[in-house]
Amino acid sequence: MQMVMAIVMLLIFSTDIVVLLDYYGFFRWIVTGAGVVALVYFRIVKPNMHRPIKFPMAVHVAFLLGAAALTLTPVYLQPLKALSATCLMLAGVPVYFLLVYPQNMPVWYTYYADMLTRKLQLILQVCRQDRDTYESVTD
Repeated sequence: MQMVMAIVMLLIFSTDIVVLLDYYGFFRWIVTGAGVVALVYFRIVKPNMHRPIKFPMAVHVAFLLGAAALTLTPVYLQPLKALSATCLMLAGVPVYFLLVYPQNMPVWYTYYADMLTRKLQLILQVCRQDRDTYESVTD
């Protein structure tokens, strides 16, 4: 969701849709590659963990090499564009820690963050899923 919001913000500043698609592709392959790295990590660290589908490790490695090629090619061919895409992606880290995952924040910050969250949920007509529903699906 944050990636979509970042892309929408780029659309405001960019007049060329091709640049926007380049940023999106760069983001997407970094995220996909990170997911495959995590999958390989857990295959090694927890080999007996339940998995609905198991693929041979060669499939994961081949996919990871493809994702690395699709991520590193723009870095080599268009380094300034790749740098700006990386900076934009890293700009979301402080936003995440301030708004999504706050810990040990002052009371006033928590109060205003909760108030802002409730207002945005009303405006955007969204809310958290009931915990009972979530637990019944995962059992």
